[in-house]
Amino acid sequence: MPQRIKPSIFNALESLTLLTTFIFTEQFDRNLDLEGVEQSLQRSVLEVLHNFLQSITEPNHPLGAATFAIFSISIVLSIAGFKARKINDVLATYLSIAWAVELLTMNVLLLSPLKSPTLLLIELVLFIPVIVVAFSWWYWRINLPSAEGNTPAIEFAHPIPTPADYLMLSLGTFIKNNVTSHKMKTKTAKYTSIANSFIALDILGLTLSRAVSVAIN
Repeated sequence: MPQRIKPSIFNALESLTLLTTFIFTEQFDRNLDLEGVEQSLQRSVLEVLHNFLQSITEPNHPLGAATFAIFSISIVLSIAGFKARKINDVLATYLSIAWAVELLTMNVLLLSPLKSPTLLLIELVLFIPVIVVAFSWWYWRINLPSAEGNTPAIEFAHPIPTPADYLMLSLGTFIKNNVTSHKMKTKTAKYTSIANSFIALDILGLTLSRAVSVAIN
């Protein structure tokens, strides 16, 4: 029998956090208007990426329907007081593939002959919340005691970090400011931080400069 705690909507915070990234992913794909990209190899690649994202976010598609079903199960079980650790890990791993596809989409857009910078800017605005919340979850997940023994992967100034601490840790990478006092203690945490920094540089540096360049020209 699964271990049960007191029923509360706050138990579903993790599931709802992952659902937030899923909603932004759905909007990211829905606003990917390929009519704003001139005919080219890049557009052909974008069509493939768009079809993949559509398959996992469209409720009428088997993959999309399965995703919605798993989210529903996770949220209901969590609110009822049952632990949904394995379900959420599966969801996050699955969503990580979608996040990677979105990142690839942004980089292909970066190299595409665009008719207007609007498309790139809209996708940028929709992707930033995804990646900030995604890394917030990953920082929290690797910091669970069961992830790497009993040693905290990330050491904060206070012993019990809150969800806001992980969110600010991820956000701080994007604004290039250490808004939290922390120290990466394990290799997994350090590699995650490096990946976060690389993506922040990629998205906010290269993509934003490209959008401005297209707008000026």
